[in-house]
Amino acid sequence: MSYQEERAYLLDELQTIRQVADQAAIALTNAQNYQSLWRRQEMLRMQNDSLQKTVMRDDLTQLMNRRSLERELEQLSMTAVWTVQSSFSIIVCDIDYFKMVNDEHGHLVGDEVLIELAQRLQGQLRRGTLAYRYGGEEFVIILTDTPLDQAIDVAERLRRAVNNSSMPTRIGDMAVTASFGVAQQSPIFDHSAWDVLQRADKALYDAKRNGRNRVQAVELPLARMKNDGE
Repeated sequence: MSYQEERAYLLDELQTIRQVADQAAIALTNAQNYQSLWRRQEMLRMQNDSLQKTVMRDDLTQLMNRRSLERELEQLSMTAVWTVQSSFSIIVCDIDYFKMVNDEHGHLVGDEVLIELAQRLQGQLRRGTLAYRYGGEEFVIILTDTPLDQAIDVAERLRRAVNNSSMPTRIGDMAVTASFGVAQQSPIFDHSAWDVLQRADKALYDAKRNGRNRVQAVELPLARMKNDGE
């Protein structure tokens, strides 16, 4: 404690030094334990984030999966935001004659088509807009702050991205087309985002029935009522 010449310390001084040393040792131990705990927590958080991303993604296409889509639809359907958020639109996409691809060429070729189509869909979307694999050969895109006419333009761009060039597969290039259904949210007539998805799915069915490789939209219920009144 002192650089002065050697001297004898009083008992009170030694006790004070011992108390300070004990407190310093406790503080140092606590700091080491806290640092070790923080590192473990950070590692667990990173592992949890990685696991969550894995759980929410489709294994084959690496798009967001059905579970992730359902969570997003629930968020959009929350009462607190349903009537105040800007209208959103939903696009549903389905590969034309995909069963024929699997039956004639096998599921490995079918998987290659799914992967290629998923990449083309996501590649055409703006940053932050996600494509979801809804199931089998069906995909869903949610366009926030997007009215119906703009959503139709996006769907048409996606359709051309699928149709304009053949898809490479292990058996050679393959021409693939897809059909699209589009619907816009109506906060008055739709009770949840699931209703919007259902109407987009109906539009997809109409696109299939009308010849495939096309975009079909469902107008808002409000627009239909105005037309009926006129």
